[in-house]
Amino acid sequence: MRRWTIRIVGGVILLLLALAAAVQVLLWTDLPRQWILGLVNEHSALIVHADSISVSWIGRTTLRHLTVRLPLSREDFFAADSVELSHRSIPGLIFWRSFGLRSVRVHGPHVYLKRGMDQRRNLQDVLSNL
Repeated sequence: MRRWTIRIVGGVILLLLALAAAVQVLLWTDLPRQWILGLVNEHSALIVHADSISVSWIGRTTLRHLTVRLPLSREDFFAADSVELSHRSIPGLIFWRSFGLRSVRVHGPHVYLKRGMDQRRNLQDVLSNL
C-alpha cells in the first residue's frame, strides 16, 4: 500500500513538472505575443503592435516597442519604449481565469497629436473608438 502511494505521488509530481516545462517552453515562443495582441486588437478597435512580449510566471508582462494607431491611419498615435504590466501569476490565471491587473508602467511614452482636414484631432478619433 505504501509503495502505491509513493508511486502515485511521484507520478503526480512528474506530471506537474512536465506541465510546468511545457508552459515555460510555450512562454519562450512567439505565441503569447500573437494571442495578447490579437485579443487587444479585437476588443479595442485600435491596431496595437509590439516587437516582443515577455511573460513571467510571477505575473509580470513586458511589451517592448509598443505602437498604437487607428484602423485607417498610417501613422502611430501612441508609442512607448516599453510597457510593464503587473497581474496575477500564471497559476492564478489558469485557476481563476481572470487577469487581475494590478499596475501598468509606461517607459518612454510618445503621443502624436495631429489635426485632420476636418479640423478633428486624432485624439478625438481614438476616444470615439474606445
